[in-house]
Amino acid sequence: MALSFFKKPECEICRNPNAKDVLVTPVLGGKATRQKVCRVHFLDGYKKAFTAHPFKMVVTYPILDTWNSTYGFYSVSEMKAYAYQDDDVTMVKKLLALIPAGQECAFFGLEPSKKATLEHSWQTPAYLRESEAEFMSKEEACRHVSDGLAVRQRNFDDGFTVPYGGEGVFLTSLL
Repeated sequence: MALSFFKKPECEICRNPNAKDVLVTPVLGGKATRQKVCRVHFLDGYKKAFTAHPFKMVVTYPILDTWNSTYGFYSVSEMKAYAYQDDDVTMVKKLLALIPAGQECAFFGLEPSKKATLEHSWQTPAYLRESEAEFMSKEEACRHVSDGLAVRQRNFDDGFTVPYGGEGVFLTSLL
């Protein structure tokens, strides 16, 4: 009988022995749930949470080239708790207010020329340029982000935060 600490982590949904990603579902003022999943269920869980979120979002294309970067959602009401500055919170609020009726997301970084801006400011919303926002539905934004996450080689073993607690922003950040 093998000892349990030698056992490979299993997906909590399908029992795939290669579960290397963690979906994190925060609760405002409460304890977050963490679910160890395989990449298929990671992407499925992300898509469901993203499209079901009833609030507007600022979304940046995931820039995940460095070993210590991660990507996830930050609720505007909790950005300061994650050490974002007043300028960052103000910019996110300003961008959210610009989202026109009939659209749900302000997206940054779709075009290669616009990804360059993100590579210099990927961790600081205050540097996002209003003129580079592309407004779209959640489904369209979700598809673009999913494409970026699907090809990521590194795992989200440190956790990937899905949308929660109101309006907010999807950003790349350092661990």
